[in-house]
Amino acid sequence: MTTNFWASPLLHGQSIGVLSPSVPLANADRNEEYFPHSEVSPEGNLVAGVTTGSFSHSQLCVWTICDRKEVFNRNYENDSPVAVWAVRSRKPRNLLAVMYVNPYKDDQPEKQVIEVIDFPAGNVIRSIELPERIYDRFLALSEDGKYIAIGNDGENSTVRVFDTATGELSASIP
Repeated sequence: MTTNFWASPLLHGQSIGVLSPSVPLANADRNEEYFPHSEVSPEGNLVAGVTTGSFSHSQLCVWTICDRKEVFNRNYENDSPVAVWAVRSRKPRNLLAVMYVNPYKDDQPEKQVIEVIDFPAGNVIRSIELPERIYDRFLALSEDGKYIAIGNDGENSTVRVFDTATGELSASIP
């Protein structure tokens, strides 16, 4: 299977090419599936996505759209499904927000983690470990990179807003 990353509507739905093969991430033992997400920067110059996935490996990459040059990559191992949710190309730095799951191991519960990464340097600006696994389905990084909003579409859907400088919960909207 191959994945086309579509740059729409900013690039009017044109395909920017096949970047790599990709498969859904899944855990058959728990009957869970995780699907890689791709995100085009608001400026239309970058695309981020999970390019490989299996039970033990995911690779997160960022490419330039104009020449398909890879500008950042990071490997996640140890059964950590990764979803890309936001990529921003803003001065003074480029920011990437990702969500992944630290799986259950050594009697430690699963944890949902959100990271804001400065790329291409790869520095993690903020890592927010959520106190419970809620299966959040949405994540947005503010234009200035100061806030992350996450939410889900469940029966008790909630939007939570975190300050990326402190990792503190700024607001919870039922």
